[in-house]
Amino acid sequence: HNEDAFQFIVANINDADCSEVHWILNFSSDKEFQKLLSLLKNCQHTSHFYWAKTASERCLAPTDLQNIAAEMQLHGTVFHSVGEALATAQVKASPNDLIFVGGSTFVVADLAL
Repeated sequence: HNEDAFQFIVANINDADCSEVHWILNFSSDKEFQKLLSLLKNCQHTSHFYWAKTASERCLAPTDLQNIAAEMQLHGTVFHSVGEALATAQVKASPNDLIFVGGSTFVVADLAL
């Protein structure tokens, strides 16, 4: 949920032996999420973006996030919940793909584990 963490995440994913990355994301609206989105352009794997609604009112509306990301050429689909986004990613991902859930800790908190 911060720039240093996202630089680390993207670098590690670039080193990962995976085919594609499925990013399930949302961000707190009071954070510098545009910087984090721009770091995703450094991912060397094919990326799929899932803009998920969270229970937290601090997170962006997923349609707003979708529009902001699209301006950065990061195109994805809006989901009404993190669970819905994860279920879709699990169906679409191949066995060698990576599914990342995060951006804000609020996104992870919405997972029913």
